[in-house]
Amino acid sequence: MLRCVLLACFICQVSSPQAPDTGDFQVADEDEVADCSVSLMQAWSVVQSRRERHRIATRNASHVPGLPAFKPSNLQPGVFVHHEIEMSTSGREQPQLAGDQVASERKSARTLAPKDQRSSAKSNATASESISIALKGPAPKKSDPPSLLPASWLCLGPFRYREYGTDPLRAFGSIQDIERASRVHGNLWDGFRNRSNTFADALQAGLGYSESLRRVSMMHSPTGRRITDTSGLQLDLSSQGSFPNYPSESGPQGRTWWVIAYTNFSGKTVPVDFKEALNNSGMNMTELNYRDSTTTGAGWAIGVLNLTSDTTLLIRCTDYFHIDDSSVYTPDLYGEHRGIQVVHLKKGTHRMYVQFSVPGFFCDVYEDTQSARENVTGLSGGESNTIKVSDISDGTSPFIPMVDVAVSYVVKGMLASPHFGVPVLNAATDVLFLGDAKIIDGPAALEVKAVDTAPVLSGQILIFKLQLHHTGKLDCDTKSLMNFSVALYPKGDGNTSYSPAKISLSVPCREHGGIVAYPDFDGSVQLLWVEPPNITRFSNQRCPTLGCPLMLSLHGSDVDLHAGWGDTYDYTGAQANKTGGFPYPAWLVQPTNRWKWGTDWEQQGFDNILTAVRYVEKFLPLAPGETVLDKRECCGLDSRKTLVTGHSMGGHGCEVYSTHFPDQLLGVGCAAAWGSIQSYRGKGESSLLLDDARRGIMQAVGSEHNADFLSANLRGIPMHAFYGSADDNVPTTENKLMAQLVSSASGNPRAVPQTEFAGVEHWFEQNKPEMTQFFETVLRPGRKDGGVVLPQFPETFQFTVTSPLTYGSRGNLWLVEKVLASRPSEFFVDRCLTGLQVTVQKPMCEGTLKSLKTDPSGLKQGGDPLWVLRTSNVRRFVLDLAEGSVQGRAWPEALKVDGKLFKGLSSNKTYHLCNRGGWHMCPTDKAPLFPAGPVDAGIRRAPICIIHGFGVGHQAEALRLANKMYLVSRYAVPIVDAAARSRPRVADNERDCLSFLPHYCAFANLIFIGSPAENTLTECFKCAFPYVRFLDQSTAAPSSFALGGMAYVSNNSALLAAGMLPNSYRALLLYGKNAQGLARAIDAVPVASKHEFTDFMVFGPDYGWQGEGGLLASGYLDAQLRISKAESWVIPEHAVKAEFPSVEAPDGEDPACANSDFLLEIRSDAKGGQAERKSTRLNSSHRP
Repeated sequence: MLRCVLLACFICQVSSPQAPDTGDFQVADEDEVADCSVSLMQAWSVVQSRRERHRIATRNASHVPGLPAFKPSNLQPGVFVHHEIEMSTSGREQPQLAGDQVASERKSARTLAPKDQRSSAKSNATASESISIALKGPAPKKSDPPSLLPASWLCLGPFRYREYGTDPLRAFGSIQDIERASRVHGNLWDGFRNRSNTFADALQAGLGYSESLRRVSMMHSPTGRRITDTSGLQLDLSSQGSFPNYPSESGPQGRTWWVIAYTNFSGKTVPVDFKEALNNSGMNMTELNYRDSTTTGAGWAIGVLNLTSDTTLLIRCTDYFHIDDSSVYTPDLYGEHRGIQVVHLKKGTHRMYVQFSVPGFFCDVYEDTQSARENVTGLSGGESNTIKVSDISDGTSPFIPMVDVAVSYVVKGMLASPHFGVPVLNAATDVLFLGDAKIIDGPAALEVKAVDTAPVLSGQILIFKLQLHHTGKLDCDTKSLMNFSVALYPKGDGNTSYSPAKISLSVPCREHGGIVAYPDFDGSVQLLWVEPPNITRFSNQRCPTLGCPLMLSLHGSDVDLHAGWGDTYDYTGAQANKTGGFPYPAWLVQPTNRWKWGTDWEQQGFDNILTAVRYVEKFLPLAPGETVLDKRECCGLDSRKTLVTGHSMGGHGCEVYSTHFPDQLLGVGCAAAWGSIQSYRGKGESSLLLDDARRGIMQAVGSEHNADFLSANLRGIPMHAFYGSADDNVPTTENKLMAQLVSSASGNPRAVPQTEFAGVEHWFEQNKPEMTQFFETVLRPGRKDGGVVLPQFPETFQFTVTSPLTYGSRGNLWLVEKVLASRPSEFFVDRCLTGLQVTVQKPMCEGTLKSLKTDPSGLKQGGDPLWVLRTSNVRRFVLDLAEGSVQGRAWPEALKVDGKLFKGLSSNKTYHLCNRGGWHMCPTDKAPLFPAGPVDAGIRRAPICIIHGFGVGHQAEALRLANKMYLVSRYAVPIVDAAARSRPRVADNERDCLSFLPHYCAFANLIFIGSPAENTLTECFKCAFPYVRFLDQSTAAPSSFALGGMAYVSNNSALLAAGMLPNSYRALLLYGKNAQGLARAIDAVPVASKHEFTDFMVFGPDYGWQGEGGLLASGYLDAQLRISKAESWVIPEHAVKAEFPSVEAPDGEDPACANSDFLLEIRSDAKGGQAERKSTRLNSSHRP
């Protein structure tokens, strides 16, 4: 009970003008507690409003809410990415938000060692601690530079954000338009300005926060009451009726209100409480006694910056913001000093607009100095993945280093890999490059080389790629750290010289296992943890001929790579490694999800698994031996034999990976797992203005990572579920449900054993005896050379595939092409056996088997005599019976596909089958066709380049997208200014266009910003999007576009479209006639998980307030890059204010694409033609 009272009063104090100047919670006396009069659940309803804004509600009505010890989300709506949050009382792990508007549901105040290796007693900071941290941020340092954050704010609200990307005010204009219109109301701005000046003067005089508020109240109280009265802090209620106001479902009387908020600099918060503010204005909120979420929600805060000279600002905010009419700036969503904005402003007055959520926000706003840099980056001694990083520059370099440096551990005196990634922020106004890098302090044997040639724009954060080499063993100090310092030398286009940025690093040293830096699919340097196999388990001290199996381990959210997670599987026992190190006879590979919050091991987090495994399989880091060949002779890795495990969010990843690659699985042991976000948190809110049919189209691809939906894929795979009975984070029902689904799909009630650890909460060590026994059983050798044996296929199995781009095989069946892109494809297989293998023959097998016995080309020895395969939504697939694929398991000597029999199959061949009016063998000398979409394919499995034109907002939005991709998933995305490149000719063959790309974009997915008229490279590659047609500049609506027979001409309409490049890489086209429209297209790029997306989307003029209900077109493409009418909708352009002309859409595609060699080739291939084309399949390895 005491905890509830303390917490309730804490929230009250945070938003109260009488809060202590430090913002620290202090125990109140009984009278103060009574005055506070806020119950725990009432206080939490304030916190809950942030979730309402981002569709993060409790999972279902049966859930009894507990109070999570984490910062409520302070995000503008965005893409969902799950965050696991420790709960301070009983309740669920809350899903995280993500994306550009992602998950700042802050982690709890971490008192754990190591992170996420949590005994529950240590993992749960009290609610008051966590919310205090959330609102205040890091404790102020003595060296904090002077803050330029406005001291007072004029706030408009409250609002409820039902859907990401929407703002109810957008129906009436932008916040800038509304604020400018409000200036004519003298009482509003005079009242705000007078109170603001009084508050600023009080602070300048040295008064603290509370005393300054009292002075404001005394000076501006309309009744002249005693100075402890707070009524003078706010505008008088009687004047509100003359101010502009707007409808609001969260506002008293159904409207918005203007209130004033005051910055608590020492507490690092701008508290905003509409209920209290309206009380101070004269509205009797006690009498009104609202019992719902009235007065909670979000709003806009407007502050004034007065600069006496041209200034470069460093800004780090908890919430999205604008400066004047700028593009929206992304906040430091994770509170980890990585969302930093460089803003160059002229002398004079500027306005700052912050889209905040109750109970408040805060921003670090500093003039660019070295102390400011250390403050906003945390590099006065920061740490990432146990690698200590410090900025030792003098503040004059345009490069500002960031904390998340990627470098390998030193293991037995050697770096685990040469790859070295250093993220830097360019604070200059110029585009810069990395000219050189030098070791300025450290071991004499250590050298560094810069390998990155990509430009970094003003305000961009880019991970520079470098390599470290050493000519001898590296020395470590008495603390087992290798210390060294690096200087990074900027270079511009001209001869301007720049000061270097300098960082010092302390890298842990170990004797076995550790962090390995490596290049991920996009070229960025990421990290993974590797432990070589315990070869003492083999009599000849080496892995089997084909290599040791893989133990793939996926971490939970907010888990840095470190020994605490890397060594969590170590155990003592007869079979353990007596020399130290990993105990199992398998390679331990632990990827990072690209960042500790990651994307739930979905989308690019899922791709991160595949690249990490491929890297270890190819280079075998930390294995004994001088060369890779030496390492392979000792300790090769065979990832075709994989044991998958993981905890919490990693348990979800464990289930997702397993359902995608069942043929590779030795076993599945997921811990504290959840199957899908729908099951885990509920479906959440969706647009009220979109019908269910179109909503279904939007959500069609969402099942790609729903392990519960895909659970039947795991039939016949050894699986064990582990969880604690007292899990206060992931409900035990999540684990039980997955076990139930797989057991049901197996027809065996005991198919999936479950171990429920009595009384154990969310975190538990992964070396519990029950887990160790399961892992040892799965990894037990079954061959003479010590190799493991894959489980045999069950007599009946199925394989559900949602995308041919992201799945492996089941029964060696690989999906290549779907009929309808929005629907999953399914294979249903019955193995037909003979002789002692079967006692009662299946009716579907009997007749065909009899005919095969009398056919000279029929039954042979070795495989199953027949498989009966029935398919759904499959146009093309591969049966891979090549050497190395069968691996001792069953294979069919004859295959009956939907009634068509194929005989005489051999175990050393690969068969391509197509359904073009009936099943037949496809030519095998040409690559299969893969879809262009969905949209997320444009940022997956390959390097990425953003290419912008010269239109309004193009560069700013390109910069925002690149920085958003870095923040969410540590992408390293070069930005190319098409206007700065020589204008390419529009070639007859689009492959010539590739020669106009910079070399670092030649083999990459491309994101084009701007129309062909604005972007010369969009013009060159426009046939990558043949279904989109831009209208001629001479028409009534120049720079408009048409799609699906409809023209879209409004200045506020926008487009996001997927396409295919001539080299088979993916492309995205983002277009808006003005900056507002373009920003909507940028926001829709699915950088983080839980987005809803298709192959194309047209955002209408009213999308800003309607959300998905404002989409004018959306859907999927067929294999010929044409709109699939059965899976799409295209409706006429319309708006509340239809201030645009009516224009007829031109017929057909752009005539310039009629003779496109590339397009003709695609369409020939889609129709079953013989054209050959280069394959750049984006799937994992092992694809035939």
